[in-house]
Amino acid sequence: MKHCLARLFTVAAAAFLCGAPAANGEENARRDAVTIQTKPLSEALLDFSEQTGLQIGYAAELADGKMAQAVEDVDEPGVALDALLASTGLEYQFVNRETVVIRPAAVAGEAGSSSPSSFQQTSPATLL
Repeated sequence: MKHCLARLFTVAAAAFLCGAPAANGEENARRDAVTIQTKPLSEALLDFSEQTGLQIGYAAELADGKMAQAVEDVDEPGVALDALLASTGLEYQFVNRETVVIRPAAVAGEAGSSSPSSFQQTSPATLL
């Protein structure tokens, strides 16, 4: 499964290098307001991806047992993600204009990272 994660980061890096990164990563996202009910995080991220057109990558176990907070009529994808991820211990980073990676929130003084056993990608497109 490390191969899947390595592949995502390779694709994300290539996308970043090939496309001009946006200052806030939201210029090419659809501008429909995001509305998502409280639900399991994995389902909420899929809904978010479908509503915004953004690709979202994350290690599947990061969402296990976590609930996303509801968002209603939020115009900015970053604001909607902040609300969805509130109290989950997770954060996001725009890799380019259309790709977001979800990861554990940085903890002061923490070094290193663990390799996830599986990777989840919610996206209208398929990363290879």
